[in-house]
Amino acid sequence: RAIEAVAKNLFAVNRYGSQKTPDLVAAIGRYHNIDLPEGDTSTWEGRRKLAEMTPIMVTSGSSPLLHIMATEAMKEGAEMILARPGYTDPAMTWMNYRKAKGLDLKIRGVRLDENYAHNLDLIHETINSNTTMVTITNPHNPTGTMVDHDRLVDFVNSVPSNVLLLLDEAYIHFARDPNYSDAVHLGVEKENVVVARTFSKGYGLAGMRVGYGIMHPSLVRRLKVHLPSF
Repeated sequence: RAIEAVAKNLFAVNRYGSQKTPDLVAAIGRYHNIDLPEGDTSTWEGRRKLAEMTPIMVTSGSSPLLHIMATEAMKEGAEMILARPGYTDPAMTWMNYRKAKGLDLKIRGVRLDENYAHNLDLIHETINSNTTMVTITNPHNPTGTMVDHDRLVDFVNSVPSNVLLLLDEAYIHFARDPNYSDAVHLGVEKENVVVARTFSKGYGLAGMRVGYGIMHPSLVRRLKVHLPSF
C-alpha cells in the first residue's frame, strides 16, 4: 500500500506541503480517535490557523520534533534528564549548542532499573528547579522494555508543568503485550507533553521522512517557531 501511494503521487512530490497536508493530519487523527478542529484549508493563512488549533504536528521524521523540543527547553543553566543507556538525539542537540555557543547545559543520565526499564522513581528524584526537559522512550531503545501505563500516567502527573516531557513512542508498533496502552491521550490533555511517533520503524518508511507529534495546541504554538517551514 505504501509503494502504491508513492507511485500514485510520484508526479506531485515536486510540490511543498508535507507539514500543511490536511489529509495526512486527518488520517492521523482518525487513527488515534482524536477529534480535530475544522477550518478553511484552501489558503495558506487558513492552514496556518488550523495547524495552531490542531494537536498534531507533522515533521520530517520524528527527529526534528525531538530537536525542536530540546531547543525550546534550552536556556542557561538548564538540565535535561534521560535514561542511560538510551536514545540520545535530544541530548545531542544540547551538546552541539554547548560546544558552539558555550551555554551551560547539563545532561543527567539516569541508570535503568534491574529489569533494564526506566527507573521512574529515580528520574523523579533527579528533577530539580533547573530541569527543563525529561525524555521517556517507550518501548525503550535499546532494551525494548515498556513502562507500565498506570505508572507512566502517575509519573507524568507528578512532573512540574514547566518541564517539557517527551514520550517517544517510535517503537510502539513492536509492543507484544496485547493489553498495552499508548500515551496519546497524555499528549492531548497535558500542556507540557509531546508524544512522538514515526513511520520509520513499524512501517519501514525511514527514507520517506514522515513523523509527527501529538500535543496540546498551546505547545504546537510554542514549538512551531522552531520549524521555519511549518
